[in-house]
Amino acid sequence: MNQPAVLKRVRTSALEIAYEESGPADGVAVLLMHGFPYDPRTYDEVVPSLVEAGCRAIVPYLRGYGATRFLASDTPRSGQQAALGNDLKELVDALAVERAVLAGYDWGGRAACIVAAVWPERVLGLVSANGYNIQDIAGSVKPASAEQEYRLWYQYYFHTERGRAGLQANRREFCRLLWRLWSPNWRFDDIAHFAQQKGPFRGLLLPDCYHSVAEAKPQARGDHHPNPEDKYRDVPHLPPDAAQFGLDVLQRREDRVLITHDGLTSLQRPRP
Repeated sequence: MNQPAVLKRVRTSALEIAYEESGPADGVAVLLMHGFPYDPRTYDEVVPSLVEAGCRAIVPYLRGYGATRFLASDTPRSGQQAALGNDLKELVDALAVERAVLAGYDWGGRAACIVAAVWPERVLGLVSANGYNIQDIAGSVKPASAEQEYRLWYQYYFHTERGRAGLQANRREFCRLLWRLWSPNWRFDDIAHFAQQKGPFRGLLLPDCYHSVAEAKPQARGDHHPNPEDKYRDVPHLPPDAAQFGLDVLQRREDRVLITHDGLTSLQRPRP
């Protein structure tokens, strides 16, 4: 029987990051990064399979979520993609993990993609459920299809003072609405279930999520972290089949851990 995850904390230059850890300490480290507006409960059905395969599963609360805290009151509460990537890189450093498998979606997937692009020597494998989703800030003025623009309505809402106030006043209802719109077949109406899953509503810091969606627009102001685009311009574009929706593997060398969309059918430990 799998042991329950242990909640731990570690400090980086800007954060005290709370994370859940399961599995053997000497197993292949797999960092599972959640998105907006979710939390580590996303991976409750993923962690047991990883532990059974002998992996060390690490599921952090991202900045602005749950028990993760900023160390200084004057640190910008930024959701900038470079800040998210730097948080993950510093978490890997703080945990003394030489190389890890990085998996995530949305905010967490973006952080994982940035670390894989900028510090590839630290990454055994990358699993990105939204495809290769580093934001193209310069290209953000190019319109998407009408259908896709409609899906991004909340981002434009966040650009207004009304939207900022609305999220502050109604964050629980707002997040629940996004759950329903994004996952129409997910039945979470049971009160007890929803209460169990609503961690993001308690810990979510408005400036973080506000700035994350605003950063993709030219008028947004960032913090001190340089845009990772400046570092990954020479990184080759990934083939279309590696960026499809779902948990697909991006395997660059034979000694990298392979995780596929159907779980752990091809998990390989790296050769010494």
